[in-house]
Amino acid sequence: MAATAAPRPSLLWRVLLAGVRPDDSATTRRKMLQVNAGALLTVLAIVVYNLAFWWSGNAALISSGLWQLPAAALAPLTWWLNARRQLSWARWFVLLLAMVDVLLGMGGGQGSSTHIHAYYLLFAILVPTILSAEERWGMALLVAANLGAYALIARFGWPAHPDMALLPAAWHEGLMLSMLMSCVLIAVAMTLLTEAAVAENEARLQTLAGTDGLTGLANRRLFLQALTHESERARREGRQLSVAIVDVDHFKRINDHHGHDIGDQALVHLASHLRSLVRPYDVLARIGGEEFALLLPDTQLREAVSVTERFRGTLAGTALLIDGRPRTLTVSVGVAQLGRHETVDDWLRRADQALYTAKHEGRNRVRVAV
Repeated sequence: MAATAAPRPSLLWRVLLAGVRPDDSATTRRKMLQVNAGALLTVLAIVVYNLAFWWSGNAALISSGLWQLPAAALAPLTWWLNARRQLSWARWFVLLLAMVDVLLGMGGGQGSSTHIHAYYLLFAILVPTILSAEERWGMALLVAANLGAYALIARFGWPAHPDMALLPAAWHEGLMLSMLMSCVLIAVAMTLLTEAAVAENEARLQTLAGTDGLTGLANRRLFLQALTHESERARREGRQLSVAIVDVDHFKRINDHHGHDIGDQALVHLASHLRSLVRPYDVLARIGGEEFALLLPDTQLREAVSVTERFRGTLAGTALLIDGRPRTLTVSVGVAQLGRHETVDDWLRRADQALYTAKHEGRNRVRVAV
C-alpha cells in the first residue's frame, strides 16, 4: 500500500504547537501548549470584547477596549519566545501580559464596576500549572501578587469612566457574567491540556517499557507477553503458530574490530530489513544483544521457514557500509512451530536448539526444530 501524505495541521493547531519539538517531554509540551493557548485566548478575548464595546456605543467601554489593544499586539511575542526555546521567559511573559491586560481594561474605563478583576483569581490558580517546579519562588510571588491585587481592588475599588454610569443594567450584568464564564472556560481548557499531557506521558512510558531503545522494536518483556497471549489464542482457536530466533553471525568480531557504534549500526540495519518483511500482526523483537525473535501467528512451519529464508537471503545480499567499505551481514535462524500440548518454554527451547544447529553447521542458514 502506497504511503499517503500526512494532512497539514490547521492554523490553530500550528499556533498552539509553536516551538514544540518532537523530542520534548510531555511536561514541556503541556506547558508550551498552555502558554501558547494563554496568548491566543488573550488576543481572542481582547478582539471579541472590543467588537462588543464598539457595538455598545459606550465611550467608557470603547476606551477600555482600545487601552487593551497593545496587550493583543504584544501577545505574539509569546510564540516567538517559545520558538526560540526561551521557555521560562515565555511562561512569565504570558502571565504578566494577562495581569497587565486586566489593569489596562480597568484603567481604560471599566474600573472595577464589571468585576474584571475576578481574572486575578483565575491567574492565581493557573500560575502553578504554567510555571515549572524550579520556579517555585516566582510561583509564590505571582500567586501572592494576583491574590493581593484582587483583594485590594475588591476592597477599595477602582474608579470607572463617568460614561459607565450610562451603561444599561443589562450590559453590566452581561459583562460580569461573561467574565465569570470565561474564567471557568479558561480553567477547564487548561485542565484538559494537563489531563491530555498526563495521558500522553503514561502512553509514552508504556511504549518505552516495551520498546528496545536502539532498534525501536519490541523488547524481550513485550515479546514474552505476546508469546503467552498468542499461544493461548492459538490453542483456543486451533490455529497454527510459529516462532523464529535470529542471531547475527560473528557479531562479537564486528564489535571487537570496528567498535560498538558500528555494531549498533549493524543491528539497526538488520532490524530495518526484518521489519520490511513482517506482516502488521506479526511480533518482531530484539530479545538479546544480537538476538532477535519473530512471532508468526496463523503460520505453519513451512511458511515460517519460507519467510526466514527470504530474510536471510536478502540480508546477505545487501551491503552495509563499515568504515567506508561495503560489508554483508549474515544470520543463523532457528524455527519452531508450537506443538499441540507443548509449553511455551519447551517451544522456545526447541527454537533455540535449532538456532544452535544452524550455528554448528556453518552459520548463514535456517534450521527447523525437531
